[in-house]
Amino acid sequence: MSLCMVLNNPENFVLIASDGRIMQAGKILNDNHKKLTALTPRVSMFSSGAQDYCEDLREQVSKQIHNLSTINEISNIVCVLSNEIHNRFISSYPDYYKQVPDGAVLATLLAFYDEEADKCGYVQFCHTDNFEPHIVTASEATLRGLGQERGLSHLLGNFNPQKAIESVLDTFDFVGQDEDRVGGEITVHIVTKENITIFERGDRV
Repeated sequence: MSLCMVLNNPENFVLIASDGRIMQAGKILNDNHKKLTALTPRVSMFSSGAQDYCEDLREQVSKQIHNLSTINEISNIVCVLSNEIHNRFISSYPDYYKQVPDGAVLATLLAFYDEEADKCGYVQFCHTDNFEPHIVTASEATLRGLGQERGLSHLLGNFNPQKAIESVLDTFDFVGQDEDRVGGEITVHIVTKENITIFERGDRV
């Protein structure tokens, strides 16, 4: 997994951001891979890890939902498919977690606006509890992945609400100074009641 950031302001928006770097054996394979996908006008999905399996998850989830799918429906679909894909990976690589104890075959988050609850939030999934969806609608800033603790400390100490996108990009650059697996094109999705607004490195608001 690389690095994913979520900033949730439940009454107004949820921001989810990801880098675009993919590495293998210490070499950069891709610096602009899209790890964020707008599944519906109000739900964005982040997926990283064993990239071929992540793409399989992304493709299968996209096929099973539609623009009116609720966050609970999408979360349940992600849970079922994640277990299927994860089990397939482990059957092919049974020693994966012995060799990479802190690794994640599938690291997945959903950022959403829930029309019924009239709130924004995000959903976490983890293999350690069979990808059961954990929904968060509290006001929160979180980073997951490489350099997450340093990155969160930097973000909270330097965040400028008047320049939110710049603060996000700066945090990714800060982490990338010491962690070469984090970098490349940064993509930001801002999910609101109205839609998903997408920014990429170089955009400013």
